[in-house]
Amino acid sequence: MSRFTSRTIGRWRKFRALSALERSTFVQAAVLLPIVSLCLRVLGFRWCRALWERPVAGRHHTTTTLDEARALAGGVRLAAAHGLHHPKCLPQSILLDWLLRRRGIESSLRLGSRMFEGQLQAHAWVDVAGEALESDGATARTFIPFDIAASA
Repeated sequence: MSRFTSRTIGRWRKFRALSALERSTFVQAAVLLPIVSLCLRVLGFRWCRALWERPVAGRHHTTTTLDEARALAGGVRLAAAHGLHHPKCLPQSILLDWLLRRRGIESSLRLGSRMFEGQLQAHAWVDVAGEALESDGATARTFIPFDIAASA
């Protein structure tokens, strides 16, 4: 068996090991992340945010399921890391926020900044029930969030 074939089989097994929600989110995100990135580049943050934050028709949860939100975040992260397009945190966060709202899960798109080794850095993430939906959640805690509603 060739090295390419064995690597492909290994990736396919990892993909099959994901939950059904993570797999479907991965596929959706792999298609939509380049569109969100293009939207940001062409229209800018304000217009792109307005477009993706429009009310969405979808199912409405009576309770927020944090496990479901984490699974959606994991699918978006995997698509960003292993898809054809590797976007930064802002397109990922805009898409994740949209996917969560489509499922009726209340979420907040957050932007923050920090000084690190003399350089200003910015970061975007999504909060659900007060938890940052990142791989470890620690990154968002090192950034000082600012209110994006006032700038919109």
